[in-house]
Formats: sequence, C-alpha cells, structure tokens
Amino acid sequence: MLPRLSSLLALAIAAVLLGAPVFAQKPTPGDWFEETQEIGFKIRTPKDWRFVPPDMKDEYTIAKYVPEGNDSVSLYDFWTMNLLHWIVRFDMTDEQAKFDASVAEMLEDLDAESYDDLPEELRDVLDQQREEIDLDEALVRWCDRNEPTARSYELIDEGKLKIGKDLYARELCFEGRAMVGSTSNQDVDIRVRVYMALIEVRPNVHIGLIFNALADKSKYKKSERYFTKIVKTYKPIELVAPEVFDTSGPSNAREDRRRELQASIDTMPGWWMTQTDNYFILTDSKDEKFIDEVGVRLEAIRTVYETDYPASKARRVATPVTGMTSTGPDDEDNPPVPGEAGADEDGKAKPKHGDSDTVVAKDSLDQSRLSVVRICSDQDMYSSYGGPGGSAGYWSSYHEELVLYDDRKRGGRRNTWAVLNHEAFHQYIFYFYGSLSPHSWYNEGTGDFYSGYEYKAARKNFELKEFNWRRDLAKKLIREDSYVPLSELVYWTQGQYYGNNEYGAGGGENYAQGWSFIFFLRNGKGKPKKWNDDWNDILETYLDELAATGDLDASVDTAFEGVDWKELEECWKNHMG
Repeated sequence: MLPRLSSLLALAIAAVLLGAPVFAQKPTPGDWFEETQEIGFKIRTPKDWRFVPPDMKDEYTIAKYVPEGNDSVSLYDFWTMNLLHWIVRFDMTDEQAKFDASVAEMLEDLDAESYDDLPEELRDVLDQQREEIDLDEALVRWCDRNEPTARSYELIDEGKLKIGKDLYARELCFEGRAMVGSTSNQDVDIRVRVYMALIEVRPNVHIGLIFNALADKSKYKKSERYFTKIVKTYKPIELVAPEVFDTSGPSNAREDRRRELQASIDTMPGWWMTQTDNYFILTDSKDEKFIDEVGVRLEAIRTVYETDYPASKARRVATPVTGMTSTGPDDEDNPPVPGEAGADEDGKAKPKHGDSDTVVAKDSLDQSRLSVVRICSDQDMYSSYGGPGGSAGYWSSYHEELVLYDDRKRGGRRNTWAVLNHEAFHQYIFYFYGSLSPHSWYNEGTGDFYSGYEYKAARKNFELKEFNWRRDLAKKLIREDSYVPLSELVYWTQGQYYGNNEYGAGGGENYAQGWSFIFFLRNGKGKPKKWNDDWNDILETYLDELAATGDLDASVDTAFEGVDWKELEECWKNHMG
C-alpha cells in the first residue's frame, strides 16, 4: 500500500483517471519484429518496450511488449494499469472446418436438403456453436481473458485504416469496466479500452495488433494516434523455408524437443537457449556465466533428487498427468502464492492417479530428461511473463516449464538458488508421480528442504544444510509454543496452510513449520536420543500410499498409523527448537 499522496500529485493522478497516460512511455515506432515461418510479416514495435514471449501453450499470442520497467498508469493508491502491446494470431480455420463438417454430417444422417430443414432444437444448438466460432465473439473473449485490468468488454466503435497499397486494417475499439467503487470524496468508475487493428492475411486467419489504454474519449484519441503510427508500419514479407531434417532414422525425443524449442526461440527477440544433459534452459539474460552456473546447479541438485527419489520408485506409482502449478519461496516473510490449476474449492489439490506400469516409468524417466527451465533476466520480465504475484518462481505441469528470475538486483542470487532447488524438485518429481500434489506440509516442506542444500563450487555438488529462511521462524514458533499441532498440520488443506485456519497461523509460519517437520523426519534418524525407529518410513509410506490410491487423508492415516503424536511432537520440538 502506497502512502497518502500529496495534493499536487493527486491532481496529476486525477488527470490519469480521465484517461491520459501521464507517467507512461508513449509507444512510438522502434525496432522491427519479423515473423517468417507462418504468416510472413514485419512491423515496428514500441521504442524501448521489452519483448515478452508467449507461454508455451498460448494459441494466440505471437509477441507481447511492455514498457521498460513495466511502466504503468497509476490511479489512487490501490489500482494501476500496466501498458501492453500484443501481436496476436486469430485463426478460425479449424473451428470453421469442424463446424461445416458437423453440419454436413447431420444433413446426411437426417436426409435433410438444407440447414433450415434440420429440427429446430438441433438448429438452436448449432447456432450456439456458430457463435463460438464467430470472429467478433472471439475478439471479445480474447479481451476478457487477456487484458488483465478489466472485464465485460463490448465492441463500441470500428472503422477502416489504410496501412499500405491495397492493404487495409479493420480498426476496432472495445471497452470494459476495470473497477467500480468509491473513495472518501468521489465515486470511481474506471473504464479501459482495447484498440485492435485486424488484418486478414488469408481466409479465416487474421493478425491482431492490439494496445490497451484508459477510456476517456478525447484523450483516448490521442493514444490511438500513437497506435496507428505503429500499425501503419506493418508490411508483408516472404516466408523462410523451414529447415528440413532427416527423420528416416530412429526417433530421438531429445533432439526433437531441442528442434521444437529452438524454432520457438528463433521467434523471440533477445532470447536464447542452452542445454545440459537433462535440461533445456531458455533465457533473455545477457549474463552467460550466470546461465552456465544455473545449468551446473540444476544437474548437481538433480543427483540429490535421484538419490532420494530413484527412478526405480516410479515403477510402483501413477502415470504422470498435467494440471498443477506449484510456486516457490519468495522471501523470508512471505510465502509464495499457491497455484490455482487443479485445485478444488478449498484450495486442496484434486488427486489424480493411474495404473502402475514399468513402461510408464521408463517413459517418465525419458520425459524428465527433456525438462524446460525458463530464466527471466529480472523480476519485471518474470512478472510480465505471468509469474504469480508474491512468488519468485513456479513450476507449471500444464506447460511443463519451470520459470524463475535472476534476483541479483533485489534480494540477491541466494534467493534465486533457493527457488531453483525448490521448484526443480517439483519438476523432477512430476515425471515420476504426476500431479498428485501431496498435502502442503509434505509438498512445500520438501521443496524447502532442498532449498537448504548448499552448493560447493569446487566439488560441483550440494551438501545438506538447514534452510535459514525457515529455520529461525520455526525455532521461534517452537520456543513460544505457537506452532500448529503436528497431528492437525498433516491433514490441512492448501487453504488452511496458506492462512485460512482456526489458529490464525499465516502462510509464512506454516511454511517454516512444514520445513522443520520434513527436515526432522528426513535427517533426524538416530540423532535425537528419543528417536523412534517407527518414524523411519513415514515419508516414504505417505507418498507411496498417495501415489497408489490418490486419497490424501487416507495416506496420512497409513503413514502415521500407530504413531504416538505426543512422543513425536516432543522429540521434534527438542531436536528442532
């Protein structure tokens, strides 16, 4: 929360509220962006704006640009709008072809001569499907899903813009509502506009050149003039013939993956790729020495994972599935934001599992050797790419991509290394266990357990250490008797773990306690005088049972069966306090 603003600054912000991008970099034409593989075009991009790559499964975005420093329009002390420019592909070809084929099949099955001869109920269904592939409807849906500050967009204006000899763009203006509320002295109704220049490159395929802006009509027109200057630089160019590879020999999954990623990187200005034995690293960092160290550390920490979770274990567990996102540690005071995909209404992951199969295990090991790690050069790039607020890294099983940033400028690279160890564990384990998403005390506690490993550069290996981000707070909780009883913590949902619990325990406190309990169970054997050997297999039993059944709470029941909770808790406190 920003401090209360001075009257003078408040007046400036009031001007912004009416639509003038007072503090924003105006998007004047800068360097060229070229697309030569599918459409064939080039266009000037906003000067001093940074290229942001689309995520690996984005069907629409070719490129995105943000002002250097993520410049934004500020409104009061609670709301900002980040300025964005997108280059987007709208391809309705497949949808139209599927719809046409579906209609033709129905006409044949019902021996009908025309669409109008179909039953009314069937026409209603088909009409609804037709709306789903209507281009204008698709554009509205795109605005609602991709412009992050507003919703409920409507097309309010359109026109025609000449951008070259015999080349025209359809100009559209969409308006959405960003916020409705009130301050101490006035009501607030903030509107956002999306400007879109749509160029048809072939039937059912369009390029969209898109900007966002605030919605005051007169000042929006000034912004629009900057947008059209960039749009008018659009030029068709020749396609470049793709490289032809010899595919007559045996299939090589790693080489196929490398080619796929390289083709993607070739469309990303400022980004490059390097690889290690098990990882492909994509980055916009100019610090090659740092990226080399990322690769060395990834391989070194993987050897630790392989010791604790050998590939042979995968033969007893589930087929990997996709859907979960896991975020890593941010700083000592704030836990990461949990991933949302695949979670139920309580924030608890929905378990997914399949049948055990030795072939699956082999495939899983092969897939793990195709791991993708994206290293953003700084926090601004990470945020623009889609990093969750409050996090410093995340693993997305849907995209099969680990994403983090170089924290050298802010908290230092010790943060980067801690996040790398944490998230690389989630990535590694996914390929053997799938998105089972254990309880948070196990899942995040184990990630933090690996964050504590200390790299020894001379030997290029890791040594186990306590994770100091969590250690001091965990000791404080034990010392002040303010921890959550272990017998309850191990059953908590993700929502409870992140602070929605009867104890008022915040996420940071629970992360600290989860790390402490995992460290105790993994490293305590034979060290405390009152260690009970019945505790030796708790963690392995828990994960094996979860992998086999997908039942979270039953897995806790099995793992802790017969355990004297008082005895376990006292031993943990004495050893970790």
